[in-house]
Amino acid sequence: MSTARFKHSLTRSAVRLARAVLRRPQLKYIARRMLGRFPTLQGRLQGMMYRAALAPHAKPPAGPQADSDLSPRTQRMMRELQRAFDKRAP
Repeated sequence: MSTARFKHSLTRSAVRLARAVLRRPQLKYIARRMLGRFPTLQGRLQGMMYRAALAPHAKPPAGPQADSDLSPRTQRMMRELQRAFDKRAP
């Protein structure tokens, strides 16, 4: 595997991990506290996330594939909306 290919796959994995952490408020809090001690690393990770979000070749997200892709708060809101919709439907 070439160095560029390895770096690209490592970056993709880091972005996926960061997105998973950001979906969980408690992990997000812990990560921010830890990264606050290393401003250079924090800046590099933020840059990676922004570049991943703005990549011109990136496909728009298709939306969550499963409930586990959503944050706990969003999962609750979706359940409540579904219940309200089910009650309303004949």
